[in-house]
Amino acid sequence: MQNKFIISPDVPGEMGTNTIADHRFSPFKVYHLHFVFDSYPDDIFTSFPTYVVSEDLLTKILDSGLTGIDNPRLITYMEREDYLSDEHPTQNYFMVDFHTNVDDDFFIDNILKKLIISSRALEILKAFRIKFADIEDYKK
Repeated sequence: MQNKFIISPDVPGEMGTNTIADHRFSPFKVYHLHFVFDSYPDDIFTSFPTYVVSEDLLTKILDSGLTGIDNPRLITYMEREDYLSDEHPTQNYFMVDFHTNVDDDFFIDNILKKLIISSRALEILKAFRIKFADIEDYKK
């Protein structure tokens, strides 16, 4: 059995006014994510209740055959007016869903409500920008 890890991605901004969401659900459902960056994003980031990955990371995950990731949807984004970084996001980002099957490489723990990844997935993520993600051992 391979080790699993809790990953808590960074939140590099917030949902923008062009986000399409249905608040009749808990957690609410996001149909289109419009994101406003206030810092340069990692290749995986979050804004409750969504997770977002860069196009490069998504391609690597899919090409590697990792399991548990589904339904990629292109997001739109912009930078906050007072954005101060010299780095500017220039690639596509996709909002994705993660399964709840504990045998997958990516899954949401139903009790902790956290994203869990396999050691295989962590090795791939380490080749990408995950500078601001917190990663800790998952004990279950």
